[in-house]
Amino acid sequence: MSGFDDIKMEQIVKKLSFPRLTGSAGEAKAVGYCKKLFSEIGIVLFEDEFVATRFWFGSMLQLFSVRHIVAVIVSALFFLKYPYWNLVLIPFLAISYVLLLLFVLGAMGKRIPGKAILTRNLRARISAARVKKGDIILVGHHDSKSQTLTSFQRVLFYLISSISVTIALAIFFVSPLFLLLGLFSLPLVFKLIAYLSAIVAIMALIPLALNRLGNDSLGALDNASSVAVIYELARDLKKNPLNNYDVTILFTGAEELGMLGARAFVDKYIGQFSPGQTFVINFDMVGDNGCKMVSVLKTIRSGSGLLEKLAFDAAAKENLAIKSFFLLIGASTDSYIFSKKGYETIDFVSREASISTHGREDLPERFDGKIASGYCRTARGMMRKLDNL
Repeated sequence: MSGFDDIKMEQIVKKLSFPRLTGSAGEAKAVGYCKKLFSEIGIVLFEDEFVATRFWFGSMLQLFSVRHIVAVIVSALFFLKYPYWNLVLIPFLAISYVLLLLFVLGAMGKRIPGKAILTRNLRARISAARVKKGDIILVGHHDSKSQTLTSFQRVLFYLISSISVTIALAIFFVSPLFLLLGLFSLPLVFKLIAYLSAIVAIMALIPLALNRLGNDSLGALDNASSVAVIYELARDLKKNPLNNYDVTILFTGAEELGMLGARAFVDKYIGQFSPGQTFVINFDMVGDNGCKMVSVLKTIRSGSGLLEKLAFDAAAKENLAIKSFFLLIGASTDSYIFSKKGYETIDFVSREASISTHGREDLPERFDGKIASGYCRTARGMMRKLDNL
């Protein structure tokens, strides 16, 4: 017996499967439901209010895509008529993009362009049974959103456009540079590749520019599933707390708008959690019936790999199949905010769920309590192993 209630998790996901875009009546309803749900097991979820905006992960991403389309078109026209101008234009585009990106990443969560929306994080703590030596934070998010593109489509278009833009602009820049240096002219095939890449880039960027934010998704997998899994873990920890780690339960708001809830939490409580002694376990899109295995997302900020190793060891002990996959661009989770501050993080994410998430197909029927139980067993095993280190 795993000790985790498959049926209860499916009931939670079903009850929480309604549109919950930040600032909507559905989001307020979800917050109330989560607080009532956890009160059933004697856990009080406290609210931390903060201000969010739909601009950063709505209009801003669309504007970025429009900028890239214009940059590719202008560079292609210059390459056709005035190729040497690209020696100035393309470095300018690259530098301005980096500076703009750095500004956006720095301003996100601190500046509120557009309409300000009051929202909230939910948090609770289960104290260590003996002497505390560190913290574990279990993270999920209570909000949802819909977009014109599903998560899978968005990531795919980001990948295609990034590669195509890089190839096109590289050739548009290198070709006149070689001529200026008196080296040699690139063969015609490279010029054809450049224009073909430009066309592919524009075709991939147009859907991204039209990827509008909405409130039509029921958000079953993304991310009512995290509420169900963390509820079961909290129920288990309430009965059998860790000896040496406090466990913080955190449900963020506005994750879908740029991880703004995680940013607000870190800004407010960073002094209470030591990066060297705090471990963050994030759940996002778990329990998908299209993925029978426990699934771990790896990114360039995944940390030392300690938590991943503990996850694989815990899954092996439970005789559970587990896999990991790598994602470079196109999507982010709350763990990104914690890892930027030096915390060790791990993401439990089902890649298969991305086919339906952010769309109307993200239905509670896609969630399987037995599969979600595997994530619970793995996370519990990880925490117990960490507790015994």
